[in-house]
Amino acid sequence: MKKVIVGATLALCGTLIDCVIIISASIYCSTLNSWVGSKLWYAVFGANHYGNETNLSLNLGVPFVLGTVLLLCGIVLLTIEYFNKKQ
Repeated sequence: MKKVIVGATLALCGTLIDCVIIISASIYCSTLNSWVGSKLWYAVFGANHYGNETNLSLNLGVPFVLGTVLLLCGIVLLTIEYFNKKQ
């Protein structure tokens, strides 16, 4: 039962982190004038800069990856506990 609570908490925290980052990046996208690639992912991760270019992204790549890792760990724990209960 403890693994279910831990897995659900990790999955919920990862989901909240990722959703907040995606929502904030989508709101910020309307102010971007220049970007490389997808506007949303540029706002989250940014891109390489050359010369005197200013950094217009939010630089939230590390927290986004951390949220994704938390989500995946929670799902793995819930899946393992689900299949252990059936045996």
